Amino acid sequence: MSEETNEEIEKLQKKLDYIGLDFNNIPEFLKNTENLDFVPEKTYSEGEYKVYQYVPINDIQIIFTKTNRMNSIQEKYQNISPIYSYLVPENEEDIIKHSTFLKMLQDIEIEEIEEISEQQDKLNNEIPFLIKYDKNYMWEIYYSKHLHKYFMLVTTEDKEYGSFFYLLREQLKNRNENKKIFVPISYMDYSSNLLTKEEFKDLEKYVLKFTSEWPMIYEIYDKDGNSSIQICGKTVVYGKLESIYKIKLDNKESVTKFFKLIKALFILETEFPHDYKFEIQISQNGGLELVYNSKIITYEILGNFIKEEYKKKSEYLRILKKEEKILKEVLDNLKRIESEREKEYLLKQNQVATYLKCRKTFFGKVRYFFKGKLKEEISNRLELPEPKIEINEEEIKPEYEKEFYTIEDLIKLCKELNEISNTVKNIKMDKTALEIKNNQLKVKINNATKFIEEIDSHRKSIFEFWRFANKDNGLALESGTIEEKKEEKNKISEPYFDYIEDIEEISIRIDELQRKVLTKEDTDNIFLAVKKFLNPMNAIKNGKQYNFTAELEDIKNDLKSIELLFGKEEFDIFGSSVEDMTKINIIKNKKHRENKKDEYKILKVNKGTDTIDFVSQLHGIINSLDKIYEKNNLGIKLKVYQVSEKSLNTEGYGIFNINPENALQKIKDEPIINLYTIHLKSTSPAIGLSNIIYYDNFNETLPIGMDISDEILLDISKLDIELKRQKLFRINISISEQDVKTKTICAYEYEIRDN
Repeated sequence: MSEETNEEIEKLQKKLDYIGLDFNNIPEFLKNTENLDFVPEKTYSEGEYKVYQYVPINDIQIIFTKTNRMNSIQEKYQNISPIYSYLVPENEEDIIKHSTFLKMLQDIEIEEIEEISEQQDKLNNEIPFLIKYDKNYMWEIYYSKHLHKYFMLVTTEDKEYGSFFYLLREQLKNRNENKKIFVPISYMDYSSNLLTKEEFKDLEKYVLKFTSEWPMIYEIYDKDGNSSIQICGKTVVYGKLESIYKIKLDNKESVTKFFKLIKALFILETEFPHDYKFEIQISQNGGLELVYNSKIITYEILGNFIKEEYKKKSEYLRILKKEEKILKEVLDNLKRIESEREKEYLLKQNQVATYLKCRKTFFGKVRYFFKGKLKEEISNRLELPEPKIEINEEEIKPEYEKEFYTIEDLIKLCKELNEISNTVKNIKMDKTALEIKNNQLKVKINNATKFIEEIDSHRKSIFEFWRFANKDNGLALESGTIEEKKEEKNKISEPYFDYIEDIEEISIRIDELQRKVLTKEDTDNIFLAVKKFLNPMNAIKNGKQYNFTAELEDIKNDLKSIELLFGKEEFDIFGSSVEDMTKINIIKNKKHRENKKDEYKILKVNKGTDTIDFVSQLHGIINSLDKIYEKNNLGIKLKVYQVSEKSLNTEGYGIFNINPENALQKIKDEPIINLYTIHLKSTSPAIGLSNIIYYDNFNETLPIGMDISDEILLDISKLDIELKRQKLFRINISISEQDVKTKTICAYEYEIRDN
């Protein structure tokens, strides 16, 4: 037997010993397996997990199936075999199965089983915040309702067998213990203990309405078999910033309350979107809260909320009804005025038409002159008296107040209110149209009256009338108003970028621009500023006290430790960036032959450098940055974000992120977290910390973009910023699968003033 074969056998034996499996002494529970009656529900989606349970490991029967994980459950179940036939070959077919088992054992590493063991130890103490966990798909555990038994399907044509070998090891070594594992149950639908299937579907719909993202709803069974409903997902909390959330409903009462609450608010918002808009926010325990007019709506106050809304709407309805009666009277009066003015204008128009017809001929003019002034049948009354409006308060009095109001009562009232509101709007529109028409008629009547008066004024003598009638004077009875329209200047809109959709384009654009305008000395000074000297430089700019001597000593100690502290006569013959050109570096899977900058090689510090020299260097970097800001801007409109427990330093430098999620990753355990947002203009002085800042580009192979960081360096003293908005919100920060911290964020949003 070859050494290689002996080595493989030793490895297999080591794994068998670790698992605790002896082919010559197979336990009875692995021999006595039974055919399980399992019929999956046709409506259930493949790979969908709705139910998670703590299942006793000894209650899970292991069954092998000659398929892979991607096959349908029907195919898997048609090819099942008991585990014993894979462990002990009793016939020719079993020999092939045994070889398959040995191949599976050969492919698995003990470290993989240990990882699953560590994961289950964590799950035994606390389940993940979002319920599902890494590689939960490996647990193909099913439940037969007919036999009330759990079983695990081991797909032999896959490459990952960690969950199977972990379960087998635990069953062999803990047979007499009641150890449990937390696993998803495949093809198990929700029970009807807490909600019906139809209510589960409705609950998904309701949560989706308010979060705008599809939720995951799980039924969770604890170690004692008690069920709860846990709803997980994401929702927007600020701008486009999203937060995970989890709503945990532990019992029938809490489930019923939450379901009734969210259903009631869903009905109100969908039925009357213009009246009700409920905002979503993260609660103190990491769940969700629904807010209306800055007030959190809970099930406990839902009844009072409905009652208050009913009373407010009822009072508003009374006011609208009163307004409707007044408007109707006003509208009727306007219609009477319109009728009178139309009659008057028609008479004036006939008088003018008679004159125009008569002046066409000689005899007509003579006849019109001697005819005498026409007698008006209607007095020139341009105004009618306002009507006396009487309101019967009993007709619009609100109904008798009840102790309790239902959603149905509120909906009925809202519908009536909307109908009255639409009627009032229509009457107002009709009123406005009639007012305009009446004003136009008034102008026309005045014009016609003036023209007729002018005709009559020239009838003192036949000769004067004759000259007037032969004049080519235009008649203007129509009202005319000429409005000069001011042309709006075409404004060139600045391009605006979205960090989610356009981050790659943003980073390429910034890096390309900075490679054109920045020298190597510029990029070195920017690199030193952000890597080492931002705090002392801000102290200089703000005129604050700072221990520059201690800072210098720390730098010298660091240089000593890496043997880079030279004397005044000594220097590094390689400089700060020359390296072997055959070396290949990688930035996010992009290969290049450039060197990453080292702040200690760029620093002009030696044994003889004193504090005065050091501060002078800092002033030099500040002066260099001032010149850089004069020639460098991002060329795009952009929002940038900074997280801090302190107030915004408006007189110094600050590092901001393009992606707010990256900014929030810097959150520590401070009680108050401030999120500062600045809306940069395309012309705002700013420096993007792109690849050219962190790497030299002597070989011109450096990838273009912002692969090291998405940060922006601002000198806020150069920006004329103004606080525009403030908002308080919560967000869940994921530390690990189990550990999620809920943080309260105070957001301050600044815009740059127009010059």
